[in-house]
Order: sequence, then structure tokens, then C-alpha cells
Amino acid sequence: MRKLLLFLVLFMSVQGLTQPGDSMKKNRGEDKLISDDSIFVKLEKFKDSVLNTIHASDSFTINENINRNVTGIMELQKKQRVKEKRGAMIRIGIGIAFLIILIIGLRRKTTKK
Repeated sequence: MRKLLLFLVLFMSVQGLTQPGDSMKKNRGEDKLISDDSIFVKLEKFKDSVLNTIHASDSFTINENINRNVTGIMELQKKQRVKEKRGAMIRIGIGIAFLIILIIGLRRKTTKK
């Protein structure tokens, strides 16, 4: 009975003194782009709506800025896709290397008997 009471007191004191955790995930400085192609459709709709709301005199400079931003986003997404492809190829290569090592090991095991 004393052990149970001691356990409950210790457990409750630890639980009572703990601080609530931060439920939000923190971004570690890594900017992640959306790799979905629907982002381009949304950007085009946004570009069209912005151009319709602004006067014709300012539309040329705004159009240039928007085009520059869209091309910048496209370049960043291309770079991200290249990194993803490179990482996938490395993982596939490592998997094939391990498979070859496994096959060689299994063949040696059967020939020694």
C-alpha cells in the first residue's frame, strides 16, 4: 500500500510540475515550395485580378513585376525538383547496392554447404 501511495505521489508531482508543450511546429528556416502544378493556375488568376484592378498606366510595371516573380517561383520549383530527383536516384542506387550485397551473401552461404 505504501509503495502504491509513494508511486501516486511521485507521479502526480511530476505531472503537476510539467509545462505544456508548444503545439505549433516551428519552421527551421527551410523554405518549402509547393510542388503542385495548380499553383501556376492560382498565380495566373491572381495576376489577372491584380491587373484588372489597377489603372492602365501602372499595369506595365506591375505586369513586369508579376512576371519576374512568377519566373522566380518557377525557377525555384525547378531547382527543388532537380534536388528531389537527385535524392531519389541516390536512394535507388543505395537500395540496388544493398540488394546486390544480399544476393552475393546468400549465394556464398549456399555454396559453402
